[in-house]
Amino acid sequence: MRLLNQVEPDFPSALQRRLRQGSVEVAFTVLPDGSVSAPSVLRSSHPRLETPALEAVAQWRFAPIDAAKPGVVVLGFDLD
Repeated sequence: MRLLNQVEPDFPSALQRRLRQGSVEVAFTVLPDGSVSAPSVLRSSHPRLETPALEAVAQWRFAPIDAAKPGVVVLGFDLD
């Protein structure tokens, strides 16, 4: 699968400064038209990181494919 457009999560800056590190593992399905369907959190280091990660992945676009395929990604930050 070739990613065409990747939106970065808008994690709360105050939370980033407080945590210093954080990550969210997101599962999703890439549909034949390249859009993302059903993003869901598999694992998260903090609940307030989950919504921004899901919102970002939902906006991703891939090159069209023959059939729907699952994907998993880890989004995060490390200020140290």
